[in-house]
Amino acid sequence: MCQPRSKALIFLSMLVVSVSLCCLPSHAEASEVEITMLDAINIAGRQRMLTQRMMKLYCLVGMNVNAARNQEEILSATDLFDKGGLKV
Repeated sequence: MCQPRSKALIFLSMLVVSVSLCCLPSHAEASEVEITMLDAINIAGRQRMLTQRMMKLYCLVGMNVNAARNQEEILSATDLFDKGGLKV
């Protein structure tokens, strides 16, 4: 059986994957913007950092640590992730 900590880690991992998959651009959006390989790597690194930040903030909200401020920061990080680092 999984220990509570293992269950929490599995849940958080699944949540990160779900958020990442939900936020992938559609094919039509991706074809409208031409980017270089270096730009793609930079965008991927930034999005990885943002998903980690969102998970940290989500955990802090769950523990009721500065919940209101952390919820605002989650929204800010989500907006940055949605932009994907593309110059719009």
